[in-house]
Amino acid sequence: MKDIQANVIDKKCDHLHVKGNFSWGFNLRKDETEEEREEREKRKEEREEWKPKKVDHFVQLKDIDLKVNKGEFVCIIGDVGSGKSNLLNAMLGEMLYVNDDMLKSAGTEEHDEFYYREYVDKIYANKINDSPLKIPGSTSLVEDKPWIRNDTLRKIIQFGKDYDKDFYESVIRACQLEPDFKSFAAGDLSEIGEGGINLSGGQKARTALARAVYANPDVLIMDDPVSALDATLRKNIFIEVFNGICKDKTRILATHAVDFLNLSDKVVIMEEGRINAQGKFEELKDTNPILMKILKAYYDNQNELLNAADDVMDLSKPLEYTKLEKGAKSTITRNTYNPLQ
Repeated sequence: MKDIQANVIDKKCDHLHVKGNFSWGFNLRKDETEEEREEREKRKEEREEWKPKKVDHFVQLKDIDLKVNKGEFVCIIGDVGSGKSNLLNAMLGEMLYVNDDMLKSAGTEEHDEFYYREYVDKIYANKINDSPLKIPGSTSLVEDKPWIRNDTLRKIIQFGKDYDKDFYESVIRACQLEPDFKSFAAGDLSEIGEGGINLSGGQKARTALARAVYANPDVLIMDDPVSALDATLRKNIFIEVFNGICKDKTRILATHAVDFLNLSDKVVIMEEGRINAQGKFEELKDTNPILMKILKAYYDNQNELLNAADDVMDLSKPLEYTKLEKGAKSTITRNTYNPLQ
């Protein structure tokens, strides 16, 4: 997909725009010879492997229209399987663009593999590179499952870039890695095994985030690197990375962590491969049923954790937290945990 990626990058563009329908492909036997196809047609069990399907089965994202202005911080939320990660991949040019005319041409009927073989040929004939997708400059991606190679921590984060001591140290501090590095005998010169075998899940996530930030991209695309972190680390990263060292970057975060959505410029809510709603958090939190359900589930879970702490903490004193919008302190009591109020 390198040609697609090169086509969508436009440093003169002042916004990221992804629009249309996108697919991961049609799982066709594209290298099959005519003789092989005829032989397979004779075998009933082989024919049954590929049952007729509707085109919707192959198109994971539909009717997408998302514009992210340069320098904006956008959070993408939704239930598991709603299309958050797919939307990020569409932004990167990793998915097949299916224009509206092609989607409509398949109708609502089920079609066999041979119909889709011709269908895909038509998609490519319509010039996939003409998809309405624009990215304002270079990108860095933080995947949901961090990829960590065998090397020293410093080299992993540099990822081939020159060592800039001041910038490197600011990235390490922002990504909350200083205490972790101090726990290693050789600090950031400690060697890490393939796949980050000697790092915890949280350390892997923050190391991958630091690598993406150190790349100093125009656009930072992140697939939930913060949900597995504890509340304190998550808050610090929202403040010091997303709204700190990267505050002038275009930042797009798909996440299940909803406790600091109020720090974003825009919230995008995904549902079944479509954008259900988009806007400011304050506009959506009391009106959008999907967001309201996600927030309620999150608060209920946090309150259960607080209630389960009866035997290990003194709950006679009220819990305190800092409301981050203006730094004002508020007090919450047990069973009413809600950092967004």
